[in-house]
Amino acid sequence: MERDSFILFRHPKSGEVRPGYYGFSWDSLWSFGLVWLRRSPRLALQYMNPLCFFVAGAVLAILPNDTVVDIGGISVRLIVLFAGAMMGMALVAHVIYAFQCNRVYTRMMRDLGYEMLPGVNQQEARAALGFDEDKEKEATHGER
Repeated sequence: MERDSFILFRHPKSGEVRPGYYGFSWDSLWSFGLVWLRRSPRLALQYMNPLCFFVAGAVLAILPNDTVVDIGGISVRLIVLFAGAMMGMALVAHVIYAFQCNRVYTRMMRDLGYEMLPGVNQQEARAALGFDEDKEKEATHGER
């Protein structure tokens, strides 16, 4: 199983060292967001929303319902159709979250005062997280 790419951050006052992640979140994809309980409980609820919709869809699919819809000659219970749509939307949302959650988490750490430690992949991490773009924006706003 592939792991998320990371770079180390240190808090200047407490000295605490924590990993900051960047790139696609394979951990989040395979754990359906449960990895965020360990990384950041504050963000866990946000990234576990697709899991809630997926479970709700699965529960709806097993509930008894007599309403039947005829789709192309195939009779489908309405509740199963609705549950399938919910589960499909949850999976799409989950993949979208996997693309953005590492960046959000690492930027949150930077906003809390953590500083990036030098590493072999520092330039790659800065580019993936958009940290260099932030410096350019600050310089542009500072010139005004």
